[in-house]
Amino acid sequence: MARKIRLSSSVRGLCVACFCAGFMLLNMWSGCTRPLEDKDIGETIESWNIRSLPPRIHNAAESLHILIWNDYFPPALFEAFEKIYGVRIEASYFESNEQMREYYLSDREKWDLLMPSDYTVHLLIRQNEVTQIDRNKLQWFDQISPVMFDLKCDPGLNYFVPVFHSSFGMSFNVKYLGGFPRKWDYLDAHRANPFFNGRLALPDQMRTSLGLALIRLGFSPNSRSEPEIEQAADYLISLVETCGARFVGDRIVQDGTWKDFLLLPTWSGTGAWLLSENLDYRFLIPEEDTIFAVDGFVIPRGSRNKETAYLFLNFLMTPEVLAKAAEFSYYAPTSLAAARRVNTFIKHGPSMLMPSGDDRISLEDVGDSEALYEKAWVRVKTAQAPSDLKTIPLSLIAY
Repeated sequence: MARKIRLSSSVRGLCVACFCAGFMLLNMWSGCTRPLEDKDIGETIESWNIRSLPPRIHNAAESLHILIWNDYFPPALFEAFEKIYGVRIEASYFESNEQMREYYLSDREKWDLLMPSDYTVHLLIRQNEVTQIDRNKLQWFDQISPVMFDLKCDPGLNYFVPVFHSSFGMSFNVKYLGGFPRKWDYLDAHRANPFFNGRLALPDQMRTSLGLALIRLGFSPNSRSEPEIEQAADYLISLVETCGARFVGDRIVQDGTWKDFLLLPTWSGTGAWLLSENLDYRFLIPEEDTIFAVDGFVIPRGSRNKETAYLFLNFLMTPEVLAKAAEFSYYAPTSLAAARRVNTFIKHGPSMLMPSGDDRISLEDVGDSEALYEKAWVRVKTAQAPSDLKTIPLSLIAY
């Protein structure tokens, strides 16, 4: 086994400082740091220099119902697909894997494509909810990174078409917070400071937040131990009760409330977007265990339009198309060909950051122990900050 090399704290600090300073210059130099507006996607579809689009099929459905993560694809990308192939995309959106499962199970026969994360893929496979993919019908499958074929959720990728990957880390406002989040204990570093009240945002995703707490306490994010899971819940509750931590979804990007927070444990794609909006928000992956996730598509057994689903997957995985989707979402594409085509900000910024192999942990299907997480999550989500906990306006905070 290769020995893991650790830099001294002084060298690590210098490396991080150089990275942040260099990235500020890169951000200004690249000239393409903000999400592409829908109109830009629509206006440039003919100018993407796409070498080869998938051919039309004679039996294409009139519409395709897909269940996808919020803010991953611009509506204009779907409009382009309809313009080229005559197929209307009926997209519904979710903000957590648990929400996706709820939507899917409420009407199994409605959906033609689902976009779960890796651990939910395994759950759907185990429950016989998805069909095996036919690689002969996927044109760009050979461009998927070899790393993806070793995913525990679906070794060899027999059911899963991975699209984006991301790493969990911390976005932090260097204007108000000192030091760098080299360890997850940075979450507790500012508890005693009143200016931190109400300024900590945690993801409103059950397995992600409980997994973060489990790692912080020295446990596996895939623990099946009820005492450990309950301790993780207690830890999250303590963050709510002592410093007013709030659980947020992707909507903070849309409504601008991200500006209210100084520390946001989040995914690398969101971290990259925050940096593009405000250079005070840096993103780092702590130098210890962290969560690595892959999101992609599966075809549910109840799909009535499987051939059209393959057509959409081939269109999306066309390198030039997936590269534009990555530039919109800020998440890293799994396709090597697409990764070569993304802009400088995506290619060299937080989007592509990955923990070392020893520190990289994927969330896994925990079987019947899922009920333990659900029970703990109910306690977490019902916790409330004390009524006398006040949030100090940032304008009054000296820095």
